[in-house]
Amino acid sequence: TPHKHPLKVTLVPGQRLIISLKNNNPSTGYGWEYWTRPNRHVLAFVSDHIARASRPGARQPRTIVYRAAKRGTTHVRLVYMPPGRHRKPAAKLTLTIRVR
Repeated sequence: TPHKHPLKVTLVPGQRLIISLKNNNPSTGYGWEYWTRPNRHVLAFVSDHIARASRPGARQPRTIVYRAAKRGTTHVRLVYMPPGRHRKPAAKLTLTIRVR
């Protein structure tokens, strides 16, 4: 769920971070996009999966998984973008991740 303030998460090496984005709806042109990707040495990418729609036009939840790799702090920023050329984010999600 989008928040106005960054969410803070603390992990230990090997622990997984699962980001579930429920409002994803690529069939309408709306979808979550990266604004800032995390430092790959701190947070290693595992997978990014968009579920199949249950019916045409239905939401397709997106699940992004990372694994805490090394000590450090990094950020993930995602924006929910509408279709069109001159777009502004409809929502933002910012995570500050600390691996200790």
